[in-house]
Amino acid sequence: MKLEPAYKTLVNDNDADILRKIGGCIGSEHYWTKQNVNNLFDVFVKSESAKYCLFELFHTLENYSGALTELSDPLLDLVTNLSNDRNKNPSNLHINIIDSSLIAVLQRLHDEASEDEDETAINTCLDIWDKLLQSEIFSAINAAKELDKRLLS
Repeated sequence: MKLEPAYKTLVNDNDADILRKIGGCIGSEHYWTKQNVNNLFDVFVKSESAKYCLFELFHTLENYSGALTELSDPLLDLVTNLSNDRNKNPSNLHINIIDSSLIAVLQRLHDEASEDEDETAINTCLDIWDKLLQSEIFSAINAAKELDKRLLS
């Protein structure tokens, strides 16, 4: 538990290099074996560092061996934070959602929620899409089109 306050400070540092380096830990398998991983992940998705490490985050979540439905609320928090940041400062170039990774994560989240008949997770997944589309993030619009193609095929 002593790790959380230090982690929270580091993932919200003012230095972009520190944000990238500490955020890159999300891709480490050791990150996901911590007893307090849910707390750490919750801190991460609400942090400045998450905005710099989206590739690592979505790549890791694509390959995550656990249930993504357990992470649906933090993922909604992440998208909300990204959308709010994008709306405050549209020229924020470091916020770049990778279409294919985002599609894969959201598709898997939706599939798991549907399979488990988890209405809460399904609604959270739909809320994530709403947030992305409302934020007018171009890649979200492309991702929605791609997801539509996949769902209809």
